[in-house]
Amino acid sequence: MIVKLRQESQTAIEHSGKAVEDDVSVLDVQQEYAVLFLTCDSEGACVYLDLGKPYAEGFNLRFFTITDATLPPYWHIGFTPTQRHGRTDFAVLLGPHFWANDVFWYERLLDNDEVARREYADYLRAVGSRSVSHS
Repeated sequence: MIVKLRQESQTAIEHSGKAVEDDVSVLDVQQEYAVLFLTCDSEGACVYLDLGKPYAEGFNLRFFTITDATLPPYWHIGFTPTQRHGRTDFAVLLGPHFWANDVFWYERLLDNDEVARREYADYLRAVGSRSVSHS
């Protein structure tokens, strides 16, 4: 799956759940990005992109145009219950097996867990230059 930042999104990108104002240094409108993993719930979808940090960065999908909706053949689907506004909801996790099958994997990656870091590094090597492509 490939996405491209919408031109009008430059000044209001939601970055990891927080608004980032005018941060054009984070994403380039002229560039396409390969989605590493994806989450969806009743409040929307979030795409995770490789921006060269030790972890993937999450952005709200509404700020992007999908330029290639093909899902990678190695992606798996997972479901996890979530609590939102006092009610139980479900999130859908799409990505490699370690992402789709472990709801806490991303938190472990952010916490610098050795196994999660190794899985992420191996995954980036496997997808190679597809992690970010230039248009």
